[in-house]
Amino acid sequence: MGLLGLWSQCGCLHLQQGTERPAPPPLPASLRVSFPRPDYSTVTVREVEVESCRDYRRIRFELRAPALPRGTNAVVFDYYQLPARRSPVILILPIAGGTDYRAEEIFARHFTRHGFAAIIAHRWNMPREFDAGTVDRWLRVSVEENQMALDWVESRPELDAGRIGLLGISMGGIRGVLLTALDPRIKASVLGLTGGDLPAILAHSTDRGVTGRREEALKRTGRTLDEFEAILRESITCEPNVFAAHLDPHRVLLVLGVFDHVVPFKLGWKLREHLGKPETMLLPTGHLTAVLAIPTIQMQSVKFFESRMGIGHAPSEPKILRSPHDVGRQ
Repeated sequence: MGLLGLWSQCGCLHLQQGTERPAPPPLPASLRVSFPRPDYSTVTVREVEVESCRDYRRIRFELRAPALPRGTNAVVFDYYQLPARRSPVILILPIAGGTDYRAEEIFARHFTRHGFAAIIAHRWNMPREFDAGTVDRWLRVSVEENQMALDWVESRPELDAGRIGLLGISMGGIRGVLLTALDPRIKASVLGLTGGDLPAILAHSTDRGVTGRREEALKRTGRTLDEFEAILRESITCEPNVFAAHLDPHRVLLVLGVFDHVVPFKLGWKLREHLGKPETMLLPTGHLTAVLAIPTIQMQSVKFFESRMGIGHAPSEPKILRSPHDVGRQ
């Protein structure tokens, strides 16, 4: 049966993990040095309830600290709190642009129906100028803020900090590769509509936010597209393909749209190779039309998280939890 026949029957082509490779090497210090962990001596926590229903309470948290990187006022996220205690939790990293979190909220509500608390990390929009260093700095700050949210998870007695999953969408998937490689607290990651070779993505993506910034950069500098990509290749060190080589493919479920031009499919497939051929869902969609496959992605994500976190098996060992005043300390 051909590929189109398989798609017509099941809506996607599901590839199991490829031939197991040797254990990936640990992340070298030369890559970790770009992601320092500040010692947040004081953190101010502000919370406000946004929504309450039978299944969960949605609470918006703002974490403020003097050590936060310049240009950010607070780490903001929406927390979907379950009535049960010791809930596993999914950290959701959103797309880079947009004014709302509708897609992320759909996934968060679905996770709560299956016994997972959820956290939607609010975005810090991409830099307006794709100059040397700006993209790298944006990625580093994003990862630092996400790690601060993980520190907060460890302070919550109702959350099982030994069972943390990650869902990253589009640019959130790129940040998810970096975070999963850097932070062992992430036990399983679903990375959707994403790819490797970040300079090529920024040079060839059809996303309107990216194309506008790219055209401004070309006009301002007088460079050709090839020169623009070459400059990015020299300046970007937070390359997902490099970090992917240090990830255990067993911890990753990759979701790609075969007709994706926002994050070109060939670059997603390239990331899969660097990840060690993890379990992969191939959707017969583009980037935006992947919304039609959300029910399938939801179902497979829950199955994947349950499998990798041992849901239904012996609970993970409880950690010594810190008080909210100690969030950020190691």
